[in-house]
This record gives sequence, structure tokens and C-alpha cells, in this order.
Amino acid sequence: MPADDKTEAPTPKRLKELREQGSIPKSAELATAVSFLTAWVALKNFGEGAVGTLRDLVTTDLSHMAKPDMTPTALAHLGTTDGLLFLKLLMPFAGLLVVAGLAVNLMQVGFHPTTKVLAPKFSKLNPIAGAKRVFALRSLVELVKSVSKIAIVGFVAFKALTDHTGELSSLTGADLKVGLTLMAGIAMELLLKVGLAFLVLALADYIYQRWQWQKNAKMTKQEVKEETRSAELNEHVRGRIKRLQREQARRRMMQRVPTADVVITNPTHYAVALKYDPTKMAAPLVVAKGQNLIAQQIKDLARSAGVPLVENKPLAQALFRAVDVDREIPRELYKAVAEVLAFIYRLKNRRLAS
Repeated sequence: MPADDKTEAPTPKRLKELREQGSIPKSAELATAVSFLTAWVALKNFGEGAVGTLRDLVTTDLSHMAKPDMTPTALAHLGTTDGLLFLKLLMPFAGLLVVAGLAVNLMQVGFHPTTKVLAPKFSKLNPIAGAKRVFALRSLVELVKSVSKIAIVGFVAFKALTDHTGELSSLTGADLKVGLTLMAGIAMELLLKVGLAFLVLALADYIYQRWQWQKNAKMTKQEVKEETRSAELNEHVRGRIKRLQREQARRRMMQRVPTADVVITNPTHYAVALKYDPTKMAAPLVVAKGQNLIAQQIKDLARSAGVPLVENKPLAQALFRAVDVDREIPRELYKAVAEVLAFIYRLKNRRLAS
């Protein structure tokens, strides 16, 4: 399908499918920029103590190694101790960078876990398709981005070092503490400037990525028509299934009307069939209910099966509105229903006696 034919905005279904496939506009450069700036903030707030600790560590190590009684075992022990201390200094910074990286990715794309991006696509092994990807516009943009990143980092690093040429040249023979302090200052300046440069690049890249994503997400008129037709068909099928389910439920309900003890009527608008077995039920059960035509069918079935009909408008309306089929009646209706059932049982007893 030619890309020029895709002129229609993506439908909600299309957008949902893209999210499930892991296709969401984002810029990897934004994570890089945030990493640099986070590192700068961390060093700005905690770097002085870390640099001081590192400076004291180097000074102590050099004084130990200068001793004539330094053995290989002692040297190995010193290296292990230094390594553990270095990890202890590094872990907070590394943890902060990981948290910042996750946060910026969540801000861009939200939480959309999917395994579809991990599924192998054999179409990627096609050499012709691969050649097209190499010379595609997207590949050209990625190349420009890569070159731009190298140029930015190189220029900022070169500029920072040349700005401090005089200070760096004065380090010859200078105190170690002074040297480490100067190098830490230059490193922080590099982090800030590179981070800001990457941030500008990331914003431009995100705008491009979103434009490219929106362009690729567009649909042809035919695709929109087919999706609309499919949705209408699915809705029709779902509606038919629901109708069949309702009809089956109604048939099952009607089959239980002859087993009821009494049908309470409105008399024309409502009919509620009740069954009560004191040995099995805590309260009377609604086995069927309906209004208008369904109510008339319930009454006809009840008459055919010899189930008594009792006209009680308030009770019929209350039962119809408050109780679903296959549910016991609520406690507040016990008294009214008990009176009806007692009346029915007295009638049955009289018939049996006669």
C-alpha cells in the first residue's frame, strides 16, 4: 500500500494496536540528556564529599605503597578495600541514574508492557528490505543524529579543556588535592554543557519522532472502511449473542413458573413467581418475574399449572424492582410475603381436607 494513500487519521483501535506492538513515539536522546543532567545534579549536591573521600583514599594509598614493607598480599588487600569503597561511592550515583532513566521513559510512553516487540520478524532477514531500510529517510536521520552527537560531545569537551588550558598546565608538580578538585570542576562543567546540548537535540528529535509516528500511524480510506465494517459486524454479532442469551434465560425462567408456590400480580403490569421450601431456603425465592407481555405469559403458565395467583399491587411492584430472579426476597418484605404464603397454604389445606 503506497504511503501517499495514507491520508486518514488513525482510529482508536489502530492506536491501541500500535501501543500493544510497542510503537510509541519517544526519543532515546532525552534519556541521555537526563542522565547527564542527573549526574551533574548529583555531583553538585554530593560530589564534594565523594571527591574528598576519593582524594583522601588516593593520598592514603600512595603513602602506603611508598612504604618498603608493602607486600603483594598487603597490596591485594589494599586494592580490595579500595574497590569496595569505590563501589560504595558509586552506587548512589548509579541508582539515581537508573531511576532518572526509567522516569523519563515512563513520562514519554507511560506503562505499556508488551512482548510483541520481542517476537522474531523474519521479514527483517530479507536483504532487499534491509537495503531499503539502510537508504531510507529514517536511517539518514539516525546517521545525522549520530554525527551530531559526536560533534556536540567533541566540541563541548574541546571547548571545556581549552578554556582551562592554563589551569591544567599549572598542575605540573601541583598538590594532588588541588588537581583532583580542578578535574572534578571540569567534569561537572562538561556534564552540564553536554547535558544541555543533548536536551536541545532530544527536544528536536522528539518532535521529529512524533511527526514520523503520526505519519506512519495514518490509515488509508479503505482501511478505515474495513475497520468500520468489521466493528459494525462485531457489534451485530455481540448484539445477537446477547439476545440469544436473554432468550435462553427467559425460557429457563418460564420453565420454573410451574414449580412456584404463588404468583403475585399487579394485576396487569407485573407478575412475580415465588417458591419457598423451609427445609432448604432461608427465605422465599423469586423464580420468575416480568412485566407487560412477560407478566401475562407468567400468569398463563401459572394458571395452566394450577399455581395460585394473588393480586397485591404494592407487593408485586416492590418485589419486581427489588429482587432479581434466583434471589431471595429482602428482609423488609418477609412479613408481606409470609401473609401471602400463609393464605396460600390455608387454601391448599382446605382443598386437601375437602
